[in-house]
Amino acid sequence: MSAPPTEHRPYSCDTCEYRAKTKQHLTNHKTKHSGERPFSCDICQKSFKQSGVLHKHKLSTHTLKRPFSCDVCQKLFSRKDYLKNHKITHSELRLYSCSVCQKTFKTKTCLARHMKTHSEIREKPFSCETCQKSFVKRFDLAIHRRVHTRTSIFMFYLSKDIHTKASCKSSHVDT
Repeated sequence: MSAPPTEHRPYSCDTCEYRAKTKQHLTNHKTKHSGERPFSCDICQKSFKQSGVLHKHKLSTHTLKRPFSCDVCQKLFSRKDYLKNHKITHSELRLYSCSVCQKTFKTKTCLARHMKTHSEIREKPFSCETCQKSFVKRFDLAIHRRVHTRTSIFMFYLSKDIHTKASCKSSHVDT
């Protein structure tokens, strides 16, 4: 399946058509095909397949710098591309259509998320450690965990301290 070597990109992925300039670039790329997430954020423990994605995560999530502002709602963003993606939410344009039910979406990400609802065998890789309930999305598992703790977690990254606000009790009861 891999493409023939080229002069400038002699290293090829044996899973897809990707070509790399260096062995290290190819090694980094191959993590996309595995479930391995060897790079973890030391602040929130979220894990990533590539070190560069972890670096972007830290800059965009754990920094107070948000120099890019939406001219419609004034929401602030740490990266220009995040602002660009956000601006789509203010548009009525829906360019992405589901091939199964014809529902339309503003972004590819929203369409991809929706497509999981049509999967006959819905893989649920995220399991609750307390009750073993499984979820399609990591975010849904995080929301579910509140059932067991009965607290809502709010993180404030001021002075690199993380505070838990337990005053907001969940109305959900243990199942």
